[in-house]
Amino acid sequence: MIREITHYIENQMPLEVPFITWTPPALVFGVNLFVGHIPIRNINNDNVPADLTNQRYVAVLENAGGAVDNQQPDMIDKAIQIYNQADSYFGARKDAMDIFMLLHRDVNTYGAAGIDLPVVAGGPNWLAMVIDAVSVPAPIQNPDAKGNFIFSTNYIFRMEKAIC
Repeated sequence: MIREITHYIENQMPLEVPFITWTPPALVFGVNLFVGHIPIRNINNDNVPADLTNQRYVAVLENAGGAVDNQQPDMIDKAIQIYNQADSYFGARKDAMDIFMLLHRDVNTYGAAGIDLPVVAGGPNWLAMVIDAVSVPAPIQNPDAKGNFIFSTNYIFRMEKAIC
C-alpha cells in the first residue's frame, strides 16, 4: 500500500489546480521520491542525502502502524509520514504544503475521498476512502547541520480494497 501511495503522489505532481504549483524538478520515483526509507544512493547511483547539501527530496514512510476493523477485514487505517527536505525553509515548506493540498484537500474544493490508488506490481487495487492529515506540515530540522530544511506531515489513509 505504501508503494501505491508513493506512485499516486508521483503521478499527481504537478497538478494544474489552484494552490498547487509544484516547482521543477518533478518528483521521480527512486530519484527524488522515495518509499519506505531514504536510501544512500538513488537509482541513478547519486548520493542521497547524507553527504550532500541542498538535496531536495520527498520520502513516503510508514513509521507508525495502522488499525484494522475486524468487522470489515479489507479495511485499514494506515498511518503514513511524508518527510521532505529542501535547501531553503520556504522551499521545504512549499513542497510540504503542495503535498498536503494534494492529500488532504477540502471536500468543498477538490474532493478528498474516493481516490483509486495506482495498482503496483500486480497488487490489489486500494481505494483511499478518506485521507486525514494529523496536523499541518511542520519543520523538524530548521536547518540541519548541512543547512537543509526538513518538514514532516503525518496522515491517516482510511483504505479498503477496491473490488470492481
